[in-house]
Amino acid sequence: MIFIIGIAGRMRTGKSSLARLLEEYLSHTHTTMTFSFAEAVRQEVANALWPNHGSAEARYFLSLKEAEHKESVRPLLQALGQAKREMVDDDYWIDALRDSVNRQKETSIVIIDDVRHHNEADFCIENGILIKLRAPESTLIARGANPERLAHYSETAMYYSASEGELKNPHKILTLNTAGLSPKGMFKALRPFIDEILEGEYE
Repeated sequence: MIFIIGIAGRMRTGKSSLARLLEEYLSHTHTTMTFSFAEAVRQEVANALWPNHGSAEARYFLSLKEAEHKESVRPLLQALGQAKREMVDDDYWIDALRDSVNRQKETSIVIIDDVRHHNEADFCIENGILIKLRAPESTLIARGANPERLAHYSETAMYYSASEGELKNPHKILTLNTAGLSPKGMFKALRPFIDEILEGEYE
């Protein structure tokens, strides 16, 4: 059985930093891996931009472009991600991530570091828990967030309302305001709850 820990929040709330600390901590007692819904998006964008190269090579090229200028790549990722959701299947990226997770036969805990939509939150809740990170917009901008990107649908989809799964399973949601907290401070605040939940899951 794979237990999922989903992490939701707008940009600069600390999702990736928390995911790294959680994986480091949990890997001492469980086989743990971190996944992103956006990884499948990145791979499809890479394949479209460099169709004459293998998937691994195309993905490497995209990573170089992101390192050079992330802001030029992000609109492509957002456009494809939303188009697949709207025109193909709302669960398109969930299915892609589920396939990747299912190939990890030895993994017992999966951390998902970029939960942005209600159906993604429900997927995590159905298979584990959801951590929601929040901070005032002024804090996010002070941390380097772009105000225009903060207004994008993918950043606001879960900000103003709860999903059906959240409303039905409030005991599986951990919410933390990250304003004034370092990544280690976030981890320290959440660790007792994570320990308690996993103790009940694996006892």
